Amino acid sequence: MMQIAAMTVLALALGASEQLELGSRQLPETQLMDGSVSITGGVVALGVGFLWGHGTLTYQGQQLGFKVRGMDLGDVGAAHIRAEGPVYKMSCLDDFSGTYTAVSTGAAIAVGESAALMQNEHGVVIELKSGVAGIRFNLSASRLHITLAKHNACSDTDSLRR
Repeated sequence: MMQIAAMTVLALALGASEQLELGSRQLPETQLMDGSVSITGGVVALGVGFLWGHGTLTYQGQQLGFKVRGMDLGDVGAAHIRAEGPVYKMSCLDDFSGTYTAVSTGAAIAVGESAALMQNEHGVVIELKSGVAGIRFNLSASRLHITLAKHNACSDTDSLRR
């Protein structure tokens, strides 16, 4: 049974990794970031994990709050996480909210670090570097839902750029 679970996690991680690799390959080496995020949250996991948190998106001089909820496979532990990183391939605020596929890796015994690469259905890519406090070991594939606080919808000119 444990082998089946391990093979399932590996297959999901490889599938998510392949999808994210395709998205990140479309980023030129000189791609400028469209915004940045900072996130505070937590994770509790024993093979299957639950993630939650809140954050701030900085985009075109605005700072907007958002919530994060999700699950992952291939994660063990309980930890508090603080993460930040650049956001790429975002034409307007409407692109940010959505369901993200992510792959991440990291380790912490009391204090540690992790990294994640995420992409949503609109093509938005987020690269996260995290500081972790707690006990956590992960090589995981995740599905995260990000909900941006109320904001003005994209204008017609923003929609044409997509």
